[in-house]
Amino acid sequence: MEDPSEMLHRLMLEDKPAVDRVTECFRSLRNTCAGNSSAQEELGQQAEVLQDADSAISMGLSTTDSEEWNLCLRISAQFLGNLTVNNTRNQEIVWVRFCLQLKKMAQHGDTKLTNTCLMV
Repeated sequence: MEDPSEMLHRLMLEDKPAVDRVTECFRSLRNTCAGNSSAQEELGQQAEVLQDADSAISMGLSTTDSEEWNLCLRISAQFLGNLTVNNTRNQEIVWVRFCLQLKKMAQHGDTKLTNTCLMV
């Protein structure tokens, strides 16, 4: 099975990445971080995966009225949340890097997305 961070990177190099595949990458990354502090540490130090997440979130925020992208944004926020659980270093990284995106996602109009972002 391909590494989800590598797959996300390849997808973000495309002009119009398939949202369902981007969502699956975030789902895998989210699950990898859950209860796994070494995975959190590793992913938190990978500038490329953070840049790709930033790009995907920006793409999702620029897409209007798309339930597929709303789902992708929810799962990306869950990934960011799992990346920061009990990890103060990652909390700082995520807050600095994703503060504006988290605020925009919280105001996006999707209640589930808002609730997820408020937990991060």
